Amino acid sequence: MTYADSFVHANNLETINNIPLKDCYNRCRNKISFTCRAVEYMGNNCILSTVTANDNGAT
Repeated sequence: MTYADSFVHANNLETINNIPLKDCYNRCRNKISFTCRAVEYMGNNCILSTVTANDNGAT
């Protein structure tokens, strides 16, 4: 499920610049150093996070 405008402040753990969305999702699924639970994609920039908007009740 996708949540539009569901930014969760201060929980972004990794940013990867200039990659396609599909690769961003794959990076999240295959992350070993932390449990990636959410992807934020802006332009060609991928941001991986350990929380989702539902975790904090934020939208």
